[in-house]
Amino acid sequence: MEHVAAFTVELNSLKETQLPVSRKKMASITRAALKALKFYKHIVQCVEKFIIRCPPELKIPGLYVIDAIVRQSQSCYHEKDVYGPRFMRNLVNIFLSLIQCEEKDKPMIMRVLYLWQRSSVFPSQVIQSLQNVVNDPSNISVVKQANMIVTAAMSQDFEIKKCSNELNSCPADLTQDTAFMASELGAEKGPLISQPKPATTAETQLIQLQIMQQRIAEQSALLNQAKMIDPEVRSQLRTLMAQLNQRREEAVAQLAEGKTEEELR
Repeated sequence: MEHVAAFTVELNSLKETQLPVSRKKMASITRAALKALKFYKHIVQCVEKFIIRCPPELKIPGLYVIDAIVRQSQSCYHEKDVYGPRFMRNLVNIFLSLIQCEEKDKPMIMRVLYLWQRSSVFPSQVIQSLQNVVNDPSNISVVKQANMIVTAAMSQDFEIKKCSNELNSCPADLTQDTAFMASELGAEKGPLISQPKPATTAETQLIQLQIMQQRIAEQSALLNQAKMIDPEVRSQLRTLMAQLNQRREEAVAQLAEGKTEEELR
C-alpha cells in the first residue's frame, strides 16, 4: 500500500501547484499510478474523491489526471488495461462534478471528450452520452440514459475479454469433453467391434475452435441486437474469428494429412 500512499501525496500536491499544471508534474502523477497498478481500485477511488472534493479551479486538472493515467495504461498494457474500465464505472458522476469547474474551463471538458472519441479511449457510445450530460446536466433522463449506456458498455467489454481469454487458454474440463467427443466421432466411422481411438491433438483442437467460434458468434449477435457494439470492438471480433478460421483450417489440414499417412500404411 506504500505505492498508494505515494500516489496520494503526488495527487494532493496539485493543491499547492501553480496552474496550469506542468507536463512534468502530470507525468510524475501518472508514473505513481502505474507503480500502484496492483492497487488500481484504490488509485481510481483517490482520483474520484479528489475531483469531487477539490475546488472549482482543480476540476480540470483532475480530469487531466484521468486522461493521462488511462492513456498511459492503455499504451503499456493494451487490452489488459485495468484503469480504463475502472474509471468508466463512475464516469457519469465524475462529469457531473467536473461541470462545477470555473466557467472559463468548461470548454476543456468537451475538448477532452473530443480527444477521447478521436483516439477511442472509451467506447463512442459512452463518450456521446457524457457529451449529452455535459450539455444538459439537469436533465434526469439524460443522466439515467448515460448510466445505462456505461453499464452496457462495461458488460460488453467483459464479454469480449472473456472470449479472448477462452481463446488463449481452454479449461481442462472443456479439453476433456472435446477429447471425448472427438474419440466418439472417430468410433462412429470405424467398425462396431473396434475400440474408439484416442482423440488426436488436431481433432481436439478442431472441436475446441468450433465451440469457441459458436460462442463468439452468439455474443456478437446479442450485442448487435442491443445496438451497443462499438466499431472497434466489431473489428476485434472479426480479427478473433479470422484467427479461429485460420487455426481451424490448420487443424483440418493436419487431420487430412494424418488420414493420408494411415491409408499409405
